[in-house]
Amino acid sequence: SKEKIRVVREELIASSCCALVVSQLDEICWLLNLRGSDITFNPVFISYCVVTLDEVRLFVNPSKLDDSVRSHLGDSVILQPYEELLEFLPSLDLDSQCKRVSIYPKTCNVAIHRAFVEGNVCEQLSPISLLKACKNQVELDGMRKCHVRDGVAKTIWLSWMKKNMKDVSECKYDEVDVADVLENERRKQPLFMDLSFTSISSTGSNGSIIHYSPQKGSCAVVDRNKLFLMDSGAQYRDGTTDVTRTFHLGTPSAKEIDCFTRVLRGHIGLAMAKFPENVPGEILDILARRHLWEVGLEYNHGTGHGVGSYLNVHEGPMRIGPLREGRVPAKLVGLKPGMVVSNEPGFYEEGEFGVRVESLVIIRRVVNSKYNFGNLKFLEFETITLVPIQLKLIDKSQLSPQEIDWINRYHQKCLSELGPSILEVDEEAHQFLVESCKPL
Repeated sequence: SKEKIRVVREELIASSCCALVVSQLDEICWLLNLRGSDITFNPVFISYCVVTLDEVRLFVNPSKLDDSVRSHLGDSVILQPYEELLEFLPSLDLDSQCKRVSIYPKTCNVAIHRAFVEGNVCEQLSPISLLKACKNQVELDGMRKCHVRDGVAKTIWLSWMKKNMKDVSECKYDEVDVADVLENERRKQPLFMDLSFTSISSTGSNGSIIHYSPQKGSCAVVDRNKLFLMDSGAQYRDGTTDVTRTFHLGTPSAKEIDCFTRVLRGHIGLAMAKFPENVPGEILDILARRHLWEVGLEYNHGTGHGVGSYLNVHEGPMRIGPLREGRVPAKLVGLKPGMVVSNEPGFYEEGEFGVRVESLVIIRRVVNSKYNFGNLKFLEFETITLVPIQLKLIDKSQLSPQEIDWINRYHQKCLSELGPSILEVDEEAHQFLVESCKPL
């Protein structure tokens, strides 16, 4: 924590600021190496933090801090009640040579902004935002490990779904029921803390609702003759997961196979991309959409968002998606090594079905490039989500040899990484994994 504070102060000095008001909760947790439980699915706590060049103040309900937290913070952090922030800000002793306070308008409220004289406010992205996005080696290793355990849980669940949805006349499980089964499988995994968001458990036409949330008593019963889309994730002590798999328990239609294959090809195209460091994710977005565009299809959401390290499942400042109105590449946040983002193209036929294939990827440096033009540093994606992709939804005739090779290598990794742990607890699920990972 002290090292992080030192780096933040260096960033403040570089931007001619002498104080930073931190109002984004995951930034406070990252800076102080703390986690909380005030907000469902997000391991954060209600607070504010003010960092100056010589002190750090945490404004929080003191009853939330036990002795271990107080010992962790030590003398390096001054504690004040949450309600005292607005009273404190006007009295902030700004250095005579530097009277600028760094505030990000998109994540702070008007009252904080008004606490300072207008000329003393520097409106800029918090320096913590980018520092937090670029994970260190311990965080990256934790993300990889938690995705193995998460993949074990979801693969066992997929096997359970196949086994229990054989007869449509006897299927009594609704969307909430099957989401609960998946949650229970995750709870069996070491270091599990909570889900990372409300599971999007959707059968048939409900899958076409991008942010669908099933409610017990009004949701649909799973229909094995329709596509099923499950977008879900979990919080583990060593990382955060977010994965979507779309599958069919019966016989998919030709259109469902075509749409799924085009979405998958977009997923693979992005997963295989190599690009110079600091290229904005918006520039790569077309790689995920091109096969849909070829036949006049599209999806109305972003292709990738940042993911925290046992923090919020959505984090910035980077993204992969269409260029927003008024934004130009020179002002966008470039991709850097250590970032973790999602790769999630999709397609949604209103009233019919939805398709999404989502995995998380780590951005890493390319080694051993054939050329080294201009000493540019090139980056690539390492897919860390390990959950099989349903083979019967893939139209192999559409795929290039490189795409077939990518799928086969991905499934071989799923088999080798997940197989031993699944075999220990569920032989039937292990056989399902073996069948699911057969080479194309």
